[in-house]
Amino acid sequence: MNKVLIINASVRKERSQSRKLTQLFQENWKRKNLNDRFTHREVGLEANEEWRVDCKRICQTK
Repeated sequence: MNKVLIINASVRKERSQSRKLTQLFQENWKRKNLNDRFTHREVGLEANEEWRVDCKRICQTK
């Protein structure tokens, strides 16, 4: 049995492309490695509201 650590760092929860890719990776991995265990860690959800507003403003100007 292997242990797989997944670290999510995106503040975009449902809109995050990296989270979607990670989910797809996990689903495929589990199909081939039934006994492996996954541990999830969240590090991207700690951003404050000011950071999110700035990020949104910057993204809209591109």
